[in-house]
Amino acid sequence: MKKKITVLLLYVFNSVVFLHCEVNNPSSKDDLTTDEKLNQITSFQFLKESYSELEKDHTATVDEEKKLITVFIPSEITRKLVPSVKTTQGSVFFAASGSLQDFLEPVAYEVRSNHTNGSNYTVFVASLANESRIFSFS
Repeated sequence: MKKKITVLLLYVFNSVVFLHCEVNNPSSKDDLTTDEKLNQITSFQFLKESYSELEKDHTATVDEEKKLITVFIPSEITRKLVPSVKTTQGSVFFAASGSLQDFLEPVAYEVRSNHTNGSNYTVFVASLANESRIFSFS
């Protein structure tokens, strides 16, 4: 009888332990390594104030998992632009934020903080087709 109770208690204990285990999901932001959390681009924009032909600020989409940054600008705008970049506190953006850069091809950047491995991002600047406008409707 004592042996049956011991086996039953072990079974219950193991069941409880296994039920409380979580599946490791590498795409979860909570599972990012310390280096990845420290070395993030939090904002990437082309600001109207830096380029007179822009009608408005253009904010990029940052895909942290893939380390891809995509921004759309009007097709008639040159691809030599001045990005405004913000990173997580304590990290450094390796390419001068605020300086003129050529975005005809994808551009690679590194974000790094002290005593950590850097994170590498690729920026794609795509053309935004001119919007069709309705001037009259009958």
